[in-house]
Amino acid sequence: MTDGGSTAAAAIGYEPGATTFSDVGGAAGLVQSHTPGAFCGPPIGVGSAWADVDNDGDLDLFTTDFADSPNHLYINNGDTTGDGIVDFTDVAGTLGIDATSLDSWAAVFADVDNDGDADLYVHDSGGGTLWENQTVDTGSLAFVVGTGSADLNDGGRVETATFGDVDGDGWLDLYLAKHMHCEGTTQDRLFHNDGDGTFTDWTTYLCDGGDPATCDDVNGLGFAAGMFDYDQDGDSDIYLVNDNINGDNQPNKMWRNDGSDGSGGWVFTEVGASTATDLSVNGMGLGLGDYNNDGWTDIAFSNVGPAKLLMNDGDGTFTDVSDSSGVTAAYAPTDISWGTAFLDYNNNGWEDLFIAMGYIGDELPMPNTLLENSSGSFSNVAALNGMDGTDRGRNVSIADFDADGWVDVFVGNFNAAPNLMRNGSADLGNSNGWLTVTVEGTESNRDGIGTEMNLVTSTGTQRRVITSGPNHGGGSQKAAFFGLGGDATGSLTVYWPNGQVQVVGTVSANQAIHLIEPTTPSGSDGFVNVAAAAGITATHSVGALCDPAIGIGSAWADVDNDGDQDLYITSRDGANHLYRNDGDTSGDGVPEFTEVAAPSASTRRRMTVSPLSSSTTTMTVTRICSWPTPRATRCGRTSSSRRAASASSMSPAPPGSATAAVSRPPPGVTSTGTAGSTSTTPST
Repeated sequence: MTDGGSTAAAAIGYEPGATTFSDVGGAAGLVQSHTPGAFCGPPIGVGSAWADVDNDGDLDLFTTDFADSPNHLYINNGDTTGDGIVDFTDVAGTLGIDATSLDSWAAVFADVDNDGDADLYVHDSGGGTLWENQTVDTGSLAFVVGTGSADLNDGGRVETATFGDVDGDGWLDLYLAKHMHCEGTTQDRLFHNDGDGTFTDWTTYLCDGGDPATCDDVNGLGFAAGMFDYDQDGDSDIYLVNDNINGDNQPNKMWRNDGSDGSGGWVFTEVGASTATDLSVNGMGLGLGDYNNDGWTDIAFSNVGPAKLLMNDGDGTFTDVSDSSGVTAAYAPTDISWGTAFLDYNNNGWEDLFIAMGYIGDELPMPNTLLENSSGSFSNVAALNGMDGTDRGRNVSIADFDADGWVDVFVGNFNAAPNLMRNGSADLGNSNGWLTVTVEGTESNRDGIGTEMNLVTSTGTQRRVITSGPNHGGGSQKAAFFGLGGDATGSLTVYWPNGQVQVVGTVSANQAIHLIEPTTPSGSDGFVNVAAAAGITATHSVGALCDPAIGIGSAWADVDNDGDQDLYITSRDGANHLYRNDGDTSGDGVPEFTEVAAPSASTRRRMTVSPLSSSTTTMTVTRICSWPTPRATRCGRTSSSRRAASASSMSPAPPGSATAAVSRPPPGVTSTGTAGSTSTTPST
């Protein structure tokens, strides 16, 4: 079957009254509730974070609470009772990380020291603590206050803590999104991981080198921040969701990562307006996903009123598709939404959207929403799937905690017990295929945060990003979850933070694979010959030499105006060659070229150029060409372009236009199901 969940219930034999998700928190041993305490508004609930803290292969769960109620670290013991439900044991008190005297909010796991175990950052009324995991060092699970904890101890109430490597040095940096004057400043912070256990405040670089205290961009009411490469230029950008109460505070922000300033600093450019992502909303949660399977990461965030969905146009801009996609129709103007997460709950190859709902006060119950994605159109199927809880939802994190290939959901509620929603699709007869990919950095950060990957299936190109912390108040499992529907295989390509592009190739459905980052090829400066893989087969015929002996001539241009660079190669005694660039049609990370015959006199272009001024010209091209399909559909039209001649007015090359080189992964790199795997490095 290629459809799943609610839309195909009758076809796959669902039991009458059965729902896809069920709350197994109590049965699993999550013995806790949420204690509001003396809070300042808005009232938030439980934070959560997932990781394998003891390196035993199972996902464990950390949750936060307010003063006089402990934080919890639930160790996953597997199904010890035979009831089909994973059993957890709380060891936070034993390990001394329960923080019973503090109000705790955001929590996130990340391997900040790259030693192979999951460290824990918790922000609380004491300013926050970085707990370093000692599992690798000592052989048993233990936490100690990290060296960099003092650097990260910062006032204010952090709603979301997000790790990512903004400067690509292999060490995870930290963004803190703050809201309200609860325990001090509301100023957001960006901390750089110096690689020696310490952190340096880099917030000034978000303010064009100015004083963060007077910089409006970092002094809004932050709720959730995410790091991802929105323009696919090879580095992590930062998107921030703000709570713009009554329009008196800051809109959402997008900082484009523009690299080193050449003097030891870093350049971020706030491009919210130019990217059309600077919406003024009451945002609380952030989801990153590829809802339309076009290979570009889209943005969803919660709101007071309808939630928002921004489609990545692939040209550095976004389009608000909240109305056209059906997202707006799922909400009333008075609805209040919080934690937000993309997940393909029915594994049909289209990412759905779960958003926790809940009033700020004690108003009437407000059910959570599960928006099912049908080829890019959404409808709310929460009630049918058991996801319409009304416990004043706040935090959301996703994980496949029982490792069955079906993504589960944790919901942290305000003044109520949390919900651990197990996805029981397989139990109800859903046979859709799935693929879970986890990663491990070698030259990049050990967690592989910032790794992006594409899986090509019959539904299109699914894009996934390994992130840490964008969900409101917590961190989901660091994995890429793909639904394959009825497909038995897909084609996987991985874009590592160190610049390597690993073409895994064909992978089978219904498996979890772990990939290790290939090292940058040595002795080649990252360049490898890809002529054969690209289909450029021209050879040089020596012929009758005259001195000096010269070789092939070549020229690059977009001869068919399709946005790709084509190649012309000369020869001596043989024919010259014109290779048309067809893009990467095979999914191996290398563009394919097709040799096309030189057009005859009757099918050549006619071009006229007339001067307009010293800086501009108008070029009119009349095409009567007869390219082989699929280019033939683009011929027979007249196009014109107006282009500035001065270098200062030229636009930068589009994302992804850099050339690429291909190499085999080095010996010893393990990646399950990666026969024929190659990797490419963008040239600089």
